[in-house]
Amino acid sequence: MYRRILVPLDGTACSEAALPHAQALAEKFGSELILMRVVEPTPLPTPVTTMAPMDGGLWAAYPPGISEVEETREEIAEEYIEETAERIGRGRPITTEVEWGGAAHEIAECAHEHRADLIIIGAHERSGWERFLLGSTSESLLHQTDIPVLIVKYHEPHREEAAAG
Repeated sequence: MYRRILVPLDGTACSEAALPHAQALAEKFGSELILMRVVEPTPLPTPVTTMAPMDGGLWAAYPPGISEVEETREEIAEEYIEETAERIGRGRPITTEVEWGGAAHEIAECAHEHRADLIIIGAHERSGWERFLLGSTSESLLHQTDIPVLIVKYHEPHREEAAAG
């Protein structure tokens, strides 16, 4: 039923809450897991301070040091996703991806490119103003794909539970 399961991860406990569910379904159905991480580009300062000609057009010049920061962020994302794949692999085929862009859009694109049958994503429990201000990647994803999405609610442990466990 589920040949390929996509699991978007961002390095947080919230996103990793999806992993046990993905592993259980992959084991049950013999599925391939696709682990991905989306790196959102660093926003340029507003207004853009310099413009430079390039191939007949204009491009916004990054302020000094931004490109090195972007390279480091990509390296960290790649290391994280590879380490996670090794940690949960258990001999099961796992594909890893690191993409640049908006999270929901890139997750939907990756799911379609890999012909995923299911997307499993961890989500914070947000409501009211917090949800309005911060948005919801999982909610946005639901509007951008026709692939089934399993949303795993992450409940942050209370301090007492975290200290005990």
